[in-house]
Amino acid sequence: MLFCFTAQSQSIDTIAVEKIIFADSLFQLKKYKQAIPLYKEVEERKFFPTNEVFNALAISFYLASEKDSALVYMAKAIEAGKLFYPKDSLTEKILEHDTSGTHLKNLWNNNRTHIDADTNAIYPKLLDSLKECYILDQKRRWNSENNNWEEQDKIDYINRTFLNSILDEMRKWPGYKEVGTEGEQIAFLIAQHADKDISFQKKCIPLIHQEVLNNNCRNSHFGYLLDRYLLKAKGYQFFGTQVEWNEEERKYQPKGDKFNYRYSKTLRHYFFMEPLQEYFDFMIERYKS
Repeated sequence: MLFCFTAQSQSIDTIAVEKIIFADSLFQLKKYKQAIPLYKEVEERKFFPTNEVFNALAISFYLASEKDSALVYMAKAIEAGKLFYPKDSLTEKILEHDTSGTHLKNLWNNNRTHIDADTNAIYPKLLDSLKECYILDQKRRWNSENNNWEEQDKIDYINRTFLNSILDEMRKWPGYKEVGTEGEQIAFLIAQHADKDISFQKKCIPLIHQEVLNNNCRNSHFGYLLDRYLLKAKGYQFFGTQVEWNEEERKYQPKGDKFNYRYSKTLRHYFFMEPLQEYFDFMIERYKS
């Protein structure tokens, strides 16, 4: 085991990563029954998003022709916040065995809850305050004619001081339930732009991870902030979110040392991020066109 995810190490649970890579390999070989106990072990470690692991278990049971168990785990995935996406035919097939229709109803309720998160935020005034922070955050950051970084540093300090006060008061990350999807996104941007105080980023990482497990935060925010912190603090990253342009090979590549593409592929998939090459293509379109 290289690193264990704790508040102290600020890294990832490599045992969980290795187990889920093995489970996925068995799944691809259609050895669904052999994959199931590994997925269960992964779920018990509480590192990967819970609804994603339960969903993998549900599909594995279904393809292993154990439809009752498939429905049990699909219900757990829905309870853990699974959303319904178009053309998700396996979910529909599994839920056909729920004659009450309860789980399908709960699945659609998850979608509605997610869509209406901003409207139903517990702390609408805090959401409004975060929106003001966002205006300040963007004031000079993307204005090439007015990029006074000394002034931006002052703004970033004010924003992270404000977010830190929220964390101390709430004792948790402000997620969808508290400040809606927009507010959670803004809180993440404040943490992501807190490069002058990586100890603050370090504080945020386990809080974000916990809300990912609670389905109360965008999964990818954990990966982006963890990479940002680790690259500055230790010189490596796991998800490949921090990139640099290789002029000789005319392509983007991950910054840092000993980047593990095998880990990145799995981490990006389960934390709901596009494949790495798609991410590189996006960066080329955005910055090199």
